[in-house]
Parts: sequence; structure tokens; C-alpha cells
Amino acid sequence: MNLEDIRARINGIDRELIKLLNERMEWSIKTRIFKPAVIDKNREKGVLRNINSYLTQFPCLSSHFVQTLFRMIIRESRKQQREGSHFVNFQTKKDTSHENVNRIPKKDHE
Repeated sequence: MNLEDIRARINGIDRELIKLLNERMEWSIKTRIFKPAVIDKNREKGVLRNINSYLTQFPCLSSHFVQTLFRMIIRESRKQQREGSHFVNFQTKKDTSHENVNRIPKKDHE
């Protein structure tokens, strides 16, 4: 193994991180149709508590780094939910007892 091999591995991990962050954002955007407001402080606190509990398994990551990263992810999730600009193919079913809006996030990678 040499430096190029290590960097190639890091590049692959970076791609997977982006893929997973995009998937997380898509699911986060989908939650908006079920919530009365974008901000859910209890959920956000729960997310931060959960990631703290995972840290014991990953000694190379500091709590400060991971907390900062997830606060940024939460902030971006709020922004995406507010903007709604990533929604395509809006459809409303009017023949049911409640209005249901199917919102499908746009996927840049497919």
C-alpha cells in the first residue's frame, strides 16, 4: 500500500459520505409533509443525543467535531425543508378524506 492507494481509498469514502448525506437529506425533506413546522427541537436534541451515544464505537472522532457536523446537517435540512425547491412531481389526491401530497425529492445522481 502506498500514498496513492490510501488517497484512492479516502476518495471512495468521500464519495460514499456524499451519497449518504444526500440520502439523509432526501429522507429529511420527506418528513416535512408530516410535520406542522420545519423545526422540531425535541427531534433535533434526540439526533444529537443519538450521535453522542455512537461515539464510543469510533475513537478517532471527537464529540465536538461530530456535534458541529450534525448541527450543520440539521441546519441544512431545515433550509431544504423550507425552500421546497428540491420537490418535483407534486400530486394532490382530492378523492380521499384528507389531502395527501406526494413530494419526491429531485435526485441529481440518477
